[in-house]
Amino acid sequence: MRDVRMLGVSKDAIQRAVTERRTLRRPRYGIVALPGLPDPLFRAAAAGGALAAMSAADYHGLWTPRGHRLHISTRSDTPRRPNDHAVLVRDGERLDPGERFAVSLETCVRQCIQLLPFDEAVAVLDSALHLEMTNLDKTVDLQRLKRELPHRFHAVIEATDARAEAGAETLARVRLSQVGIAARPQVWVTSEIRVDLLIHDRLVVEIGSKEFHADPTQYEKDHNRAATLLALGCDVLEFTTNQVMDDWPFVLGIIADHAARATRR
Repeated sequence: MRDVRMLGVSKDAIQRAVTERRTLRRPRYGIVALPGLPDPLFRAAAAGGALAAMSAADYHGLWTPRGHRLHISTRSDTPRRPNDHAVLVRDGERLDPGERFAVSLETCVRQCIQLLPFDEAVAVLDSALHLEMTNLDKTVDLQRLKRELPHRFHAVIEATDARAEAGAETLARVRLSQVGIAARPQVWVTSEIRVDLLIHDRLVVEIGSKEFHADPTQYEKDHNRAATLLALGCDVLEFTTNQVMDDWPFVLGIIADHAARATRR
């Protein structure tokens, strides 16, 4: 509200914009927002807090698991509002109108590690580290994170790999590791071909590849890529993101079968 007043807008004008013209919305006393403000931000402001955990990960551009509930970071004494199914993370972080709408990237990652299953927590951290490679303003200090987290969460940090480029890829890698199958992410098998996951030396696992490309140029490249991998003696398994997310036992069975064959060669 004070930011709007600093622009020379009177209290009466603000009130009319909210109640009559509806060009502004008021999530709570002292805060006004434009009508187009995304619902998660509006609900966080209404609760007197900031986006937290997976909701903050969305805000920062990280991978997040599907279907997560809205998480809001608030003071420890913030009452739960009726009929709002948001999860309140009462860790003292506060919404600062006009400056911050979500907890910091590092705080968000720490919260996700503590709240998510192991594989999804690694995927969020992988996503944050990969983001850092393209945006130096978005950094996560792994050593500080390790100091702040209880020891039981250190395995998440140790399992992370900044080379991973997609959440489903990380989920597959971590889940394979949990059954004793080591998969290396983003491996260059030639000077021009990089694969999502490589098991042993010749088993390639691609996640999220499309079976059909409308672009004739991309279609040609995909077939040349596949032919090159086959010529190198690689077995290539392709799965969609939905298969990894929704039908992992099926995906694991196929990968494990091919991995076992590869060890017998």
